[in-house]
Amino acid sequence: MPIGSNNDNIERPDPPVEPATEGISNLVIAEGAPFHLKLRNLKCSDVRWFFKSRMGELVAFNGNDSLILEIMYRFANGQNLDTYAQLIYDKYLNEFYFRKVESSGTPNDAQQSKPPPLILNHLYKASDDLKTISPAFWEGEPISIERGAYLTLTDEIIEQKLAMVLQRLQDEVQVGRYPHEEKIEIKIESDSIEVHVVWYSPTQLVIHRKGGETRTLIKHYKAAATWSVEHSKVDHLVFTVHGVSNNGKVHNIVDGAKGLNKGVNSRTEKGCGIVFMPIHWRTDLFEDETSHKCAKITGRMSARLQNLLDDVKRYYCKECGPKIKEKVIEEFNSLYDKFSSYHKDFKGCVSLFGHSLGSVICYDILTEKPKLDSRKDTKKEPKVELPELEKSVDKLFTVGSPLWFFFEHRGKADMTKFRRTVESLPIYNIYHPNDPAAGRLEEVVDSYYKDTPPIEIPKKSKKLTWIYRFIARPATRFMSSNVRRSKVLLRKNIMVRGVTKLQFPIDYELEMAGEWNYLHSHTIYWRHDSVFRLLDFIFTQEKRSQVEIKNPENEEIQEENQIK
Repeated sequence: MPIGSNNDNIERPDPPVEPATEGISNLVIAEGAPFHLKLRNLKCSDVRWFFKSRMGELVAFNGNDSLILEIMYRFANGQNLDTYAQLIYDKYLNEFYFRKVESSGTPNDAQQSKPPPLILNHLYKASDDLKTISPAFWEGEPISIERGAYLTLTDEIIEQKLAMVLQRLQDEVQVGRYPHEEKIEIKIESDSIEVHVVWYSPTQLVIHRKGGETRTLIKHYKAAATWSVEHSKVDHLVFTVHGVSNNGKVHNIVDGAKGLNKGVNSRTEKGCGIVFMPIHWRTDLFEDETSHKCAKITGRMSARLQNLLDDVKRYYCKECGPKIKEKVIEEFNSLYDKFSSYHKDFKGCVSLFGHSLGSVICYDILTEKPKLDSRKDTKKEPKVELPELEKSVDKLFTVGSPLWFFFEHRGKADMTKFRRTVESLPIYNIYHPNDPAAGRLEEVVDSYYKDTPPIEIPKKSKKLTWIYRFIARPATRFMSSNVRRSKVLLRKNIMVRGVTKLQFPIDYELEMAGEWNYLHSHTIYWRHDSVFRLLDFIFTQEKRSQVEIKNPENEEIQEENQIK
């Protein structure tokens, strides 16, 4: 039963799925027919807030975010909440700070010690004037937001240029002068269009284009904003760690985390609940980039390749390597503390998502013991105890990972440690077959798995463009054959024949098909639909399904590896 009816009970455990049926959300209006609606009659659910995308287009916030912003707006302007909005505030938002203006017109700042509510996947906070939102966990440009937008009765947003002219003219129309007529001329691309506009209220107008149709516009969504209990919770917090070549490029890992947040949560049936948080460790880590020269990596063929990458050489350095791990741990703890201040009741899972060298850093942080840093010159530089993670990690995602490459250099002791690690820590190794840096990890556990295919994550679309058929496909095949050949040469030293069985699969291979972007195979994971779908599956399943893996000791050959 909707809130607002006579039988409503304010003590009910959860708000209803639907808000009150009064207001814009329940109006039935003939096309072109005027109606009169005053702003004071609008419920919070009748108002929809929007943010501007990078392309300058207005995008509607989801129901939860729009309700939060409207509640903030009403409190800041000394307006009362309707029953539905008040119930949401009392049950879910009372622990956050809302700037309230009393009837005297002065702000009530008695609760400023509380954190402000977060919106847009729990990562942004609104400015006091409710004109912009800014990142809560990293430095970034603010995003413009607007209360309402000009829409048709089918919730279609009109052209941005026309909307800007209408807003400017409406600001000049004084209350009490409705209806108000105006003829305007706008340019869309190379065309000049004459539009006749009649305002009937601050929230409703009719436009007629010369030689075109007449349309009724409203300043808010016709569909009401509803509160989703699932959306208001965070079940999984994932820290993403970047790899090489990110000095001075904080935006790379930030954009990567944004892409994962958008891609994964758009596919999650429960809505929000999975939050990806960026960790940037490289910029300004070393005060003087030229004063210290790391020793070259020697001893194996792989060292030649690793010496070409400055960040890899620094990570191997006994002086610089611990600093990198210490920086990642400090960023993890700082971000988790800040996150916990907004989500005091968080009881979800925490994971690490490491890309490229970042996956090696994450793995080492989770597995290295003892915690002491062993540096050569103990007289000049005493041993330093690395800080510990303040929150235990439930899963590790190695993405585009050269971890197998590092095992080849480190030797058998580290391979033995890896086999023990996978018994207690779920590791998901996601890679593209053309990625020259990435490779399988199941083969490190036992050489038997060399002949056991990985889990293949197919693309959603099988359609091939003509560009791929004639150019990209031959190029990717050539690249794939050469990458595989080089990996076989390097892997021959890491094969270990044993009796180790995997309880769950580790390797997940992206399907090689149909996109030119596969030529950039080492960086596609941040925007790959198959990665989004795999992460959605892993995080939203209630219980991880066990996969039967072939056992070299068994006489009976079981079926091919697959997720049940």
